[in-house]
Amino acid sequence: MKTLSEINLSNNPFSEMTPSRDQNFFWAGMKGVKSRIADCYNDALNNNNKQLILNWGPYGGGKTFSSYYFLAEYNSDPNFTQIYVRSPKDGSKATREIFNTIIDELTFDKISEKVKELLVSVDNAEFLRYLSGKSGVEFAKAIMLIGSDDSNITTLMNRFLYSSVTATELKTLGLAKQIKTDGDLAKFLTGLLSCFSYFGNGLDFKLCLWFDEMEDLIYYPTKHYHALSLFL
Repeated sequence: MKTLSEINLSNNPFSEMTPSRDQNFFWAGMKGVKSRIADCYNDALNNNNKQLILNWGPYGGGKTFSSYYFLAEYNSDPNFTQIYVRSPKDGSKATREIFNTIIDELTFDKISEKVKELLVSVDNAEFLRYLSGKSGVEFAKAIMLIGSDDSNITTLMNRFLYSSVTATELKTLGLAKQIKTDGDLAKFLTGLLSCFSYFGNGLDFKLCLWFDEMEDLIYYPTKHYHALSLFL
């Protein structure tokens, strides 16, 4: 690791400021760290491996910067989806906040486009079986409805994701349950993210999820920490 003077810095800027995702990023020093993260990306893009990587370091060490850098560096492939999530500050609503953040990062329109692409490329019965094994039959049906060409249905599904629909609207959608519990959130999200990591039928989608500031979890009450760890 180079010293600050060797990279023309008089002090460590990361200890005083958090980088913004819309700025230009220049990587200085720490070539070994950069190379190892790049290797993880390249392995994920060239193989069907599933990886869990821990990028750890002291406060101000550049962890958030590294996520922003690689989010920007690998943003040109339409079949490669990256999601950035920060640990919620309020542990009592952490699972719902993470769920909503991921939906916001993906955007409802992009989710709809991805599901439509799968509905066109994959036999619907096969797609339903694929999703059912990950999220259950009812949520599998719900995910497939997000790719509907009916604007009324997609409007209802937008509300289904973020808040809730009425019993009458749920019946109109042909669904039996809404997303209520942490378990529901986890099951639905598993099915949804599997659409962005689908492989087969001529498709090869990849997904990378950055989860930042996990050290905040130590401030959660035990019951909230336990609930979130199970969700993750």
